[in-house]
Amino acid sequence: MSLIHVTSKNFEKALQAAPGVAVVDFFATWCGPCKMLAPVIEEAAEDMPEIQFYKVDVDEAPELARSFKVMSVPTLAFFKNGELVKKNVGAVSYEELEELSKINSVISEMQKKRIGTKTDTFFLAFLSILFYHGRNGCCRSLQKNVLLPKGVLFYVIFSGILFSGALSILFKAYRR
Repeated sequence: MSLIHVTSKNFEKALQAAPGVAVVDFFATWCGPCKMLAPVIEEAAEDMPEIQFYKVDVDEAPELARSFKVMSVPTLAFFKNGELVKKNVGAVSYEELEELSKINSVISEMQKKRIGTKTDTFFLAFLSILFYHGRNGCCRSLQKNVLLPKGVLFYVIFSGILFSGALSILFKAYRR
């Protein structure tokens, strides 16, 4: 596909017209890293026909930049079926852009990491109980690698501490 310059007026329509994956480059004409990224975006637009590439000048469309919380330029926003799924700030190489553009894998990773149901929450608590090792316990690694709903981490840690305390009492009683 091609590289299309969009404004606030035609952004939504252009994004809805994009089949599947779209990459939006928020840039400024005065920005050095934006100028370095421009040929990479142009080459990617030619080489990746399955992805639609758009460019938005933040000076011409500041309200659009604000709506996507663009604080620095260049910012690449990755959309899947019109929904924002990832943002990257700063200039990237062609190879990095290829990796970032693999939206399907990004979405599946996000879905694997997102925990939300009660069953998953109890399963996480069970895992934390099984692998709880005091100060270096599983809870810390779970916090870094899994997107937990608010309050669940406390439940997981608290359950792990209670269960490990109960296990230590049982083991002491068993050894006697």
